[in-house]
Amino acid sequence: MYKYRFSGPVSEFGRCITEHWEGETTAISKARARANLEYRFKKQHNKYPSAKITLVGDIQTIL
Repeated sequence: MYKYRFSGPVSEFGRCITEHWEGETTAISKARARANLEYRFKKQHNKYPSAKITLVGDIQTIL
């Protein structure tokens, strides 16, 4: 398992809703980490599970 960090803007259905959000997670791949972080953002901001949340930018691997 690797630890991943995201810091940057978040968009919902193509519209920027947050200029800066930070989150960390552990996962087996970068794709799984992105899914985990999107889920965490939805839970923290009371979004529906079907909302199209996109983390704009790159997810960094922490050693």
